[in-house]
Amino acid sequence: MSEQMRIIDINEWWRTGGIDPEELKMSAEVVIIQAYNGRRMNPLLKEQVDLCNAYQIPYETYAIPNSLLSGKDMADLYLDLYGVLHAPKWADIEPSGGTIVTQNQAWEFIKRVNEKSQGMIGYYSNYPSTNKIGNPSWIREMSVWWAEYPLYFTGLGWSQYRTFTKFLQDKPWWPPKWAAKLGIAPILHQFTDKGLAQQYGASATTNDPKYKVGIKSADLNVSLVSYEEYIDIRFGPYINEPEEDPCPKRLELENIKAHLEELSTVVISQTNLIAEFNDRLLRIEEKLDLPDEEPEEVPWVNATVDLSSHDKEHTVAWGVSGWKTNKKTGLEVPIIDINLFAKTNDPAYRFEDGEIVQIKPRAINADGAQKFHALYGYSGDVPFIKKEHVRKYS
Repeated sequence: MSEQMRIIDINEWWRTGGIDPEELKMSAEVVIIQAYNGRRMNPLLKEQVDLCNAYQIPYETYAIPNSLLSGKDMADLYLDLYGVLHAPKWADIEPSGGTIVTQNQAWEFIKRVNEKSQGMIGYYSNYPSTNKIGNPSWIREMSVWWAEYPLYFTGLGWSQYRTFTKFLQDKPWWPPKWAAKLGIAPILHQFTDKGLAQQYGASATTNDPKYKVGIKSADLNVSLVSYEEYIDIRFGPYINEPEEDPCPKRLELENIKAHLEELSTVVISQTNLIAEFNDRLLRIEEKLDLPDEEPEEVPWVNATVDLSSHDKEHTVAWGVSGWKTNKKTGLEVPIIDINLFAKTNDPAYRFEDGEIVQIKPRAINADGAQKFHALYGYSGDVPFIKKEHVRKYS
């Protein structure tokens, strides 16, 4: 056990199956898991929380509040996520999507979390972001996790630290000098984002079908207080235990899927984005206030798909396969999988630059299934479907 805590923070970029739990447990006394990054929930949150519980690795979580929402709404969303309530928490105050919360939004977020959970949430940030929100006095009443990356000369040039051993040997900027300039005394220092991830718990390969190579760079952190002090400060009020109930957001997603199966006509439009995504995913017990005005017409939404007239030769199935940022709104929206099971090899069509274009059928099983991704508010893909069922958007 080291005098200083060695801590690694992880997120979705570690990929599913991308962690060697035994190596991670030997490398770090605590893991800090990203729960929410301001735009979306970490899709691997449950996997990573369950892994820490299974291997008895103490964990904390952090969230980046979104400047588009109130601090109260973001706090309620954060606390409803899997594994968050019964573990230490950090408010990550830095830009998300190019914008950062105001000082009032940050304080509202912190205050709400403290009101609804045991223990006190900590403050994570850096010099530019802390200056941006006005370096408020309440930071000095919180546990602070500070990001500041000193460099050292390798003989070939200046480099960030890559290992715990070298950093703890040199102890540069101890404590971090830019935190000291602001009168802030951190208990935890994130000293690099270039740590040797595969030396500290990342697998060389993952189970992700797209990103098969494990993450190579990691955020490494050391405590500026002793091991015992850190455990007392951060874990004293908490009991780290798995949650029995599923995440409420996961139930909302199941409700969406059930609802979509009942629809006979699908309109790919900005209106459906607002109605189906915001109302059903972001609204937790009517806590999020949506704008009253109608959404503006988006000319690049150029097609609707009428599935009501399908005969017995076709079956349509819906499912949500993932998430993608809508460039128009900045929101994370579901990627919808639609499977058209056709008994024939009829030609398929799609919209391309405003025109109906014939494409080759892409049968992916014995039934001639054609699979495609159609994203609300995005015109990159529209259904591969019979020509008479595709028409221009009006």
